[in-house]
Amino acid sequence: MTDIPQIVLPHGGYRNLIVYKKSDIIYEGTVTFCRRFYPPYGNRTVDQMTQAARSCKQNIAEGSAASGTSKETELKLTNVACSSLDELMEDYLDWLKSHNGTVWNSTDINAKAARNYAVSHPEWQDWKQIFDSCPPETFANLMLTLCYQTRYLLGKMIAKQEEDFKRFGGVRERMYAARSAARAEEWDKGLYSRLDEARTPAELETIIAEIHDRVLQTAWSIRKRKGWLRCFPIGPFGPVTSTLLPSVSSVPLVPSVPSVPSVPSVPSVPSVPSVPSVPSVPSVPSVSSS
Repeated sequence: MTDIPQIVLPHGGYRNLIVYKKSDIIYEGTVTFCRRFYPPYGNRTVDQMTQAARSCKQNIAEGSAASGTSKETELKLTNVACSSLDELMEDYLDWLKSHNGTVWNSTDINAKAARNYAVSHPEWQDWKQIFDSCPPETFANLMLTLCYQTRYLLGKMIAKQEEDFKRFGGVRERMYAARSAARAEEWDKGLYSRLDEARTPAELETIIAEIHDRVLQTAWSIRKRKGWLRCFPIGPFGPVTSTLLPSVSSVPLVPSVPSVPSVPSVPSVPSVPSVPSVPSVPSVPSVSSS
């Protein structure tokens, strides 16, 4: 029996992803950061930072939900999440610059401690108490550490989604493949039931011959429509001889060139008879003088 491809692929479950959990910490931390260190109203940066953090988290969720029918949509939304996260990182870097703060480098002891803590604590409750009490410079650097880790995970996710797209293709491809497989399965079932109707060996052979003719006729129609008659003068079961079909074997592979009529030979010219030699004139006798 033909295996019918799955149209809607497994999807969802984004809440169990580490990258989503980190993006949730980033969003909640950004809201807390803006509440603590920015005025509550009239600052456009607050809206931009909050929306960037939210966009990262929401696009991960939306892409996971859409992956069942469209790997392309999932890939695009994950890339939007990356872009939003990059925007948010720039906002934290700008805040540190404008407030004369120090950005932790990768070898800083505080940065190493923050990375290790972030790896083993992927839940918001693990960070809430820290964010409610830490100084602003430390807060901004902790957020950057979380952003760097999340950005790395999103890059790995995009690479995996690219491979999934190459493997599964788009939803239209899967729908066509599934429909083709279903039609093939219907053909298999119909063919078996048609043959199973035979009550005698002779009737079975008659049904086989009818199916054979129908297959050849369908194949010939497809070849004619696609212009393949010159490439396939022989059917899949041998030379096409059924009276139901046009004479495929009569279609030449290469158009025959009409033969050039032979030029008649020029009749030979009869030889000219030889001219007989002129007899010599006898010499006139000299007349004697008197």
